[in-house]
Amino acid sequence: PASIIGPSIWLVDTRTMKASQIIGTAKDVNDPGVLRSASWITVASNKLFIAEEDSLDASYADDGFVSVFDFSNRKHPKFIKRLRPGRELPADFSVAHSLSTSVDEKNVVVESYTSGYVLKIETGTLAVSEIANSKQGFKMPHGAWIAGRKN
Repeated sequence: PASIIGPSIWLVDTRTMKASQIIGTAKDVNDPGVLRSASWITVASNKLFIAEEDSLDASYADDGFVSVFDFSNRKHPKFIKRLRPGRELPADFSVAHSLSTSVDEKNVVVESYTSGYVLKIETGTLAVSEIANSKQGFKMPHGAWIAGRKN
């Protein structure tokens, strides 16, 4: 029978064409793993940022998280924090979709096409600030290539 691999992150050695799981599936929001399917990843300031989108089951767009791991040892990332709606992220934030890293790696931008947010995450403190939202007329920001160098 077929088996499904849960939300996780795998490191692929392109020389040997072998993959190894470096972050497993989280059982709940407090568990250090990947809770929702990873739609995008980026590395900035030795931290791995994972956009977790709630888009693969019947409860579509109920939430969306950004998980952060210490990535100084790529084979053994260490969980730092999961940014959550209603805490670090706006309460109505859902489906963390794409991530962009500033050239100086001081900021990561996360987009949500379902809730209309574009948020900036400061890589040192993990403080979140809002760049744009649906109330300002943003509709479905989508894609990982944020133009400009807003730091």
